[in-house]
Amino acid sequence: MPFLFASIPWIALVVYMATRVRLPPPLASVEALGSDAPLVSVIVPARNEERSIRQCVESICASDYPAFEVIVVDDRSADETVQVARRIEWKGRQYGA
Repeated sequence: MPFLFASIPWIALVVYMATRVRLPPPLASVEALGSDAPLVSVIVPARNEERSIRQCVESICASDYPAFEVIVVDDRSADETVQVARRIEWKGRQYGA
């Protein structure tokens, strides 16, 4: 009998979740946005990231979103972070740093 009383809140929670909680509507796909996609700015703060800045920026650039820019902000790095960021090319395009 105590088991029955202990399980009532859990049963009520499951019933509530099944009847009241709804998933949000799905976002529009990238293909549906086409040229109407808003520009998205991705800001990458970097300090002494010489070893990882290239992989970070290239992974962002591999996005299939049609309208974005990547801004790398260097915070007085003591290594070659700025030089590495300036040499990054993606799909034949050089990006300013």
